[in-house]
Amino acid sequence: MTGRTFRVFVAQTPEQWAAWMTAVTVEPNENPHFARVRRIEATGETLMQFTSGGFDWICPGCGAVLGGMLGDEPVSGWESPRWVNTGTVERPTLTPSLGCPSWRRGNCVGHWWLRDGELVPA
Repeated sequence: MTGRTFRVFVAQTPEQWAAWMTAVTVEPNENPHFARVRRIEATGETLMQFTSGGFDWICPGCGAVLGGMLGDEPVSGWESPRWVNTGTVERPTLTPSLGCPSWRRGNCVGHWWLRDGELVPA
């Protein structure tokens, strides 16, 4: 998966988020994270939604559902990061980069730039 770019489907409603998630086929005794990665790999698309003051997204590297806070100025780091969307809601561009906590521990390839609605490896 290294070097691959993924489209981001931005759910506009809770129902769209739920529909995407329920379309993931989880095999018996399978970790749902692995099932989400399988779907993302097959479709080339991951999921995001904007919430009140923040956003949720699914890491294509490990399938974890992660969240972040939006702010007026971008703030890097792991303690209290803040992202700024300079794109549109449908095709977001976030600054700084998105880093999955599992990537930080060396267990995931999940370090991305979100540019014009696509996750690009950082």
